Amino acid sequence: MRQFKFVICYLLLFFNYSLIYCQVNTLTPKEKDGKWGYVNNKGKVVIKFQYYQAELFSEGIALVRESSGFIPFYTFIDVKGKKVFLEEYFNAGSFSDGLAFVRKFEKFGTGYYGYINTKGELVIPYKYKIVEKFSNGFAVVGKDNPNEDTYGDGSSIFGVINTNDSLLSKRWFSNVTRFSKDTFIVTIKDKKYTLFSNGELVFKENIVFNKNDTTSDNINFYVVETKPEFPGGEYEMMKWVAQTVIYPEIAKEKGIQGKVFVQFIIGKDGNISEVELLKGANPILDEEAIRVISAMPAWKPGKHKGHLVNVLFQIPLNFKLN
Repeated sequence: MRQFKFVICYLLLFFNYSLIYCQVNTLTPKEKDGKWGYVNNKGKVVIKFQYYQAELFSEGIALVRESSGFIPFYTFIDVKGKKVFLEEYFNAGSFSDGLAFVRKFEKFGTGYYGYINTKGELVIPYKYKIVEKFSNGFAVVGKDNPNEDTYGDGSSIFGVINTNDSLLSKRWFSNVTRFSKDTFIVTIKDKKYTLFSNGELVFKENIVFNKNDTTSDNINFYVVETKPEFPGGEYEMMKWVAQTVIYPEIAKEKGIQGKVFVQFIIGKDGNISEVELLKGANPILDEEAIRVISAMPAWKPGKHKGHLVNVLFQIPLNFKLN
């Protein structure tokens, strides 16, 4: 009987926690007469209009700006409108993955960013010039360029860190762009690589970048002024892929799952060519991914500087059993 009561109590606690979590996420910032406050899902004011900026609640905490002057004062509040931490910041971002970037008050223009946890503890020290919110365990950060011969003439270099402040692949780059939640396109001068979340770095020697001649058939671009487009747009592409994929029976039987990264070229005529496996999950799934991408209909081709160009494209296909 005692065991039964314990289970009931546990379920009630879990249910109450769920209700609290829902309440946190239904508070929405609202502006009135130049001030911001928070209302619930019925439109009732829960936190009065007193802030000059208010962000959505994330992980039970919201970022707000308390000053309207030239020097901003940012702080964090809970769902009752109480300050979570005593310290105020010159700049900050909302919480994600348990961390938020902050910039402390220093001489104007000289401050650096670090990251705090939901207890207000500085867990990644103030050392970055450029930061972003964490997403799926990673964030792109930047610092001053120490060597133009290595990284080019940009003022900053960039890297990818995890929540423990470990640098992915243990190296810095001239530029970093997030391609998917766990994949990044990185540049060292004029050479581009694909950086995976496990630190693996992949370079394709046949890719040429930053060329003025857009008429050659041998030049493939990552970044173009007008991107290629699947017929009907991105949603139609995802729907087409979902309808075309045939999950291999042997993979079902053996419970094989994984994400396959495929690279291909969208030609000037919109046709798909040079389909390659960039990163595989299992030979069975890899083969199906190659088949699906190879069967794609023609896209609307990309343009660069007024010319139709070949564009290098990468797509992750996630094979997951329900």
